[in-house]
Amino acid sequence: MSQTNRNSIRKLTLAAVFMALAIVLTRFLSINVAVFRFGFGMVPVHLAGYLLGPFWGALTGLLADLIGLMINAGGTPHLGITFTTAMHGFLAGMVVYWNKSRLNPLTATVSGVLTSILCSLLLMSFWLSQLW
Repeated sequence: MSQTNRNSIRKLTLAAVFMALAIVLTRFLSINVAVFRFGFGMVPVHLAGYLLGPFWGALTGLLADLIGLMINAGGTPHLGITFTTAMHGFLAGMVVYWNKSRLNPLTATVSGVLTSILCSLLLMSFWLSQLW
């Protein structure tokens, strides 16, 4: 087996593990209070972006949200929210890619702040305002 195939299988396996973790943390181990959900479901998506790159981070977020909806629908499916979940992984991977370095605390902080502002604050608020 060539090195490229081994790399692809490794990335696919890690993405599947991060996806499963994201589903469990989001759908089963989060706390729902009125209209808010507190949990750590985005942490595996961010890790997939950091460690595997923007494509795999986005794919992990996208599939985790779609499979999570099939398992445990917490409301009306909305493609904008699914897109925002994929953007979390994509932006996390892009920050590491632009930094051209390994993951360090500064890169993780910048990525967390950037995705929190763009995805959680702006995009998610916009999609939720459409739903309500």
